[in-house]
Amino acid sequence: TLPRSLLFRPDSETMGSNADAVLEPIAAAMFYNPALNTVVTVHTDSLGYADENLELTETMAGDIRAELLALGVAAARVQAVGKGESRPIANEDTDAGIEKNRRIEIDMR
Repeated sequence: TLPRSLLFRPDSETMGSNADAVLEPIAAAMFYNPALNTVVTVHTDSLGYADENLELTETMAGDIRAELLALGVAAARVQAVGKGESRPIANEDTDAGIEKNRRIEIDMR
């Protein structure tokens, strides 16, 4: 599980300049372990509208998937899922709680 800010610019759905540095080891692990498949799931906080948050996370998950494909991972091995605000893990009464809910889960199986 990664904070969204590790891959995306603050308050943006644009990937940051350090995204490759985070994703390259994942692509390498998949290259050296051909049986691995990956599910990228993006979550967000409940600020804003639920339908827009869902769309935002779907777009972000798709962007991460596209970057893994650009790094050489086969399309059939990477699934992208956006969950929107449907699965919070922290109370959003504080900025820290909001940030915890803005997360990316990369499940390698």
